[in-house]
Amino acid sequence: MRKLLIPSYGLIVLLTFATKLSASVPTSYSFGIVPQQSAKKLAQAWTPVLQYLSTKTGIKLQFKTAKNIPEFEKRLADGDYDFSYM
Repeated sequence: MRKLLIPSYGLIVLLTFATKLSASVPTSYSFGIVPQQSAKKLAQAWTPVLQYLSTKTGIKLQFKTAKNIPEFEKRLADGDYDFSYM
């Protein structure tokens, strides 16, 4: 499966159109956030955003990060995230 890297404003557009797709599309996606702050701070900042988007689109977005930037980059290269914010 090919992963997408999109700017943050593009996420809203993408998720809006995703609700129009067929039932065969997954209803849950991982959303990787680059760890420029502690995981706790990132979760506090991003969880409300992802919950809002999930509510509006009906698509569950799961917050994910890594313990450090090199690990995040490895996971990104391995395709561990459906979406990512850097």
